[in-house]
Amino acid sequence: MSNQFDAFDADRPLMLRCACGENHAPDQHGSAQTEQALSQSFMEAAMVKALFPVDSVRRGFLKAVGANTARAAIASIGLPIESFTNVSYRKPGFQEIQPDLSYYVGDGQVPTGSSIVNLTDYPVPNLAIEIADSLLSEDLGKKRLLYEALGIA
Repeated sequence: MSNQFDAFDADRPLMLRCACGENHAPDQHGSAQTEQALSQSFMEAAMVKALFPVDSVRRGFLKAVGANTARAAIASIGLPIESFTNVSYRKPGFQEIQPDLSYYVGDGQVPTGSSIVNLTDYPVPNLAIEIADSLLSEDLGKKRLLYEALGIA
């Protein structure tokens, strides 16, 4: 079954919205993915989007080589990605942050074994994602400025 971020589906654009207005494919209306699977799919889609910024080129490539060949080629790059859900990041002099999703990309030092990460011991994550359920203005204002001050994209 495909998902909303299926970067290897040559028959539809990335992140096609359902007619209901939600951010999922029409064939997935009412189905749920685990948070980890959704996170993995999102990162896979982001990498493919970075490699193929023009959707028609991505779709043409996938039709030419097939989804499995494309997956294998991209996997051979070996770019390590670690995802974290609801981890708290602390640094002296800054307010503690807890993004909904955060990612470390590359071979750098990655925190393990704790839901609290001390940013004096570990680098900041490469990417932090806030899913605005209630206060979008807070996510785009105060939290965005805090992430920028910490050097998080």
